[in-house]
Amino acid sequence: MAQGSAVLTEPRRTRRGLWSWVLLAVVAGVGAYLVVRDRHNLAIAFSEIGWGAMALSAMFAVLGTVLLLGLWMSVLRGLAVVVPLGSGWRVFFISQLGKYLPGLLWPALAQMEAGRRWGARRSVMLAANLLMVGVLTGTGLVLGLVMLPGSVGLAGIPSWTAWMLAGLLVVICLWPHLLTRVVDRVYSLFHREPPNLSASPRDMAISFAWATATWLLYGMHVWVLVRSVGGTGADAWVAATGGIALGWALGLLAVFAPAGVGVRDAALIAVLSPIVGGTAAFAVALASRGLLALTDVALAAVAAIQSTRGEATSGVTQE
Repeated sequence: MAQGSAVLTEPRRTRRGLWSWVLLAVVAGVGAYLVVRDRHNLAIAFSEIGWGAMALSAMFAVLGTVLLLGLWMSVLRGLAVVVPLGSGWRVFFISQLGKYLPGLLWPALAQMEAGRRWGARRSVMLAANLLMVGVLTGTGLVLGLVMLPGSVGLAGIPSWTAWMLAGLLVVICLWPHLLTRVVDRVYSLFHREPPNLSASPRDMAISFAWATATWLLYGMHVWVLVRSVGGTGADAWVAATGGIALGWALGLLAVFAPAGVGVRDAALIAVLSPIVGGTAAFAVALASRGLLALTDVALAAVAAIQSTRGEATSGVTQE
C-alpha cells in the first residue's frame, strides 16, 4: 500500500518540485533585477560609507528582518494559527518579495494561499497580515514621535504633544479587540464576510515587543552607516532609530509606493540631514534601501533553497 501511495502521489510531488525550482529562479531573477536597478546608488553608497560599515550594517539588517518573521508568527498565534517555524520561514520571506510591487496585498495573497496547509482560513491569513502592518505602523509612529522631536526638532513638534500622541497610539494598539474590529470593518467595506477574530491584550503586547525589537535592530543598521559619515553621540543613534521607524511606518501607509520607496527615504534624509548634512544623509538612505532590499532577496533565496530540498526529501517513501 505504501508503494502504491507513493506511485499515486509521484506526479503531484514532481509538480511541486518543479514549482520549487521555478520559485528559486524567480527569486534569483528578482535579486539580479534589484542589484542592476540600484547599482549606481549602491556604488555611491559604497564610495561614501565603505565596505566595513556596509557589512556590519547588513548584519543588523538581516537580524531585524528575521525578527519580522517572529512578529508575523506571534500575530498568527494570537489568532489561533500555529505555524511550524520552517514552513513559516519559507512562506514569509518568499512572500515578502511581493512588497516590491505597488500595493500592500501581494505578500498577503501568497500567505493566504499558504495558510490552507495549516488549516487557516484565507480571511484569517489576510487579517494576520493587516494586523502585522498595523502593529508595525503603530510602533514605528510611536518611536518616531517619542524619539525625534527632542533630538532633531521634527517639524517643531513640542515634546509633550509627541508623548501624548505616542501614548494614544499605544492604547489603540493594545486595546482589546480594537485592531481586529478595524480589520472586520475593512472586510465590510469590500462587502466580504468579516472574520470576527479576536486577539487578547497579551497577544498584542507580545507583537508590539517583536515590532519594537525590529525597529531597534534596524536603528542599529542605520546608526552604523551614520557613524561612518561622521555622525556621533546619542543624537545620531536616536535620529537613526527614530528615523527608520518613522520612515518605514509612513512608507507602509503609502500603499502606492512599492516597499515605501521614496517615502521612507525622504523621511530618513530629513531626519538625518541636521545630524550629518544632506549629502551624507542621502548616501545613508541609499545604502539602507539597497541593503534591506538585498536582505529580503537573500532570505527569500534561503527559503527557496529550503523548499527545493524539502521537495527532494519528501519523495522518499517507506516500505
